[in-house]
Amino acid sequence: SYPYTAATQTPSKQTATQLKGRPKDQEVAEAAQVRQPERVWRKPSFAGGSTQGKDYGNAVHTLMEHIRFQKDMSLDYVNSEIARMEEEGFLTREECMGIRPEKIYAFFATEEGKALCAAPKVLREFKFSILVDAQSREPSMIGEKILLQGVVDCAMVEDSITVVDFKTDRVTKRTVAERAEHYRPQLEAYSRALERVTGLKVFRRVLWFFATGQPWEL
Repeated sequence: SYPYTAATQTPSKQTATQLKGRPKDQEVAEAAQVRQPERVWRKPSFAGGSTQGKDYGNAVHTLMEHIRFQKDMSLDYVNSEIARMEEEGFLTREECMGIRPEKIYAFFATEEGKALCAAPKVLREFKFSILVDAQSREPSMIGEKILLQGVVDCAMVEDSITVVDFKTDRVTKRTVAERAEHYRPQLEAYSRALERVTGLKVFRRVLWFFATGQPWEL
């Protein structure tokens, strides 16, 4: 019998999305281009008033990628940044209308948000590709490697690293713990990648659920 049957049945490449992440990880695995201004978008599904779903999540992640940090992240400033991103073509009018500025401001009013604005170095939408032991995914894959790819939302880099991952899931205070565990493998993969690339240790892994307005540490 062929001793490497498991290797023939296991993908040689895996994304952090497959570890419970988000579509952005799949994009980097497929070498998709980074989103640029002046693109024409279809009408988002949340334009009718619903602020849930993939389109809403994409809009919020685009905002968090491009918002300019400053010491005073007031609600007025958040609104002005949303207007700027519409003017510069990062967001459509419908996307801007679907974003709730008070939810964005609520994050920057927390200790996590203030620390992010004050951090000496911040990585946003950090793409990575690393080789990992396949045995961690499939016990029979002894001595094999797979390529793990993904995109880290945000990381504060000092003497150590704090990973911050933004989530737009519809959760409540009662369901947030279960949903957070859903994302644990994804954040573990992000942490492993950042430690490999920077040589620094990941000290904290924080999920920020905009629905509850509270951090959840894994």
